[in-house]
Amino acid sequence: MYYLINSSKSSVLYCASSPLFLCIHPNRILQEQNVGLHQSLLKTAVRMECLGEEFMSSQKLLEAELQRTRMELGNLTERFKRYQTHRKHFLFKISKNVN
Repeated sequence: MYYLINSSKSSVLYCASSPLFLCIHPNRILQEQNVGLHQSLLKTAVRMECLGEEFMSSQKLLEAELQRTRMELGNLTERFKRYQTHRKHFLFKISKNVN
């Protein structure tokens, strides 16, 4: 088992199974942490870019589907209005012939 002993000037890594002390400069530890954080940040940035592109692609597909749906609704509304007009004329003719 290893223990990290910190002081104001340096850090010391102590191994319980060996009386050997390893001096580690604090800048070295910070540099290694910085490298790890930098790699993690790069991975996160790449993932965010992918998610952004996926979002934009999905948005375009949804907008196209919405446009098709609006057109279909417009066509159905037009057909329904024609049907109602035709039906009114038909009912009017029937009622006129009955009287």
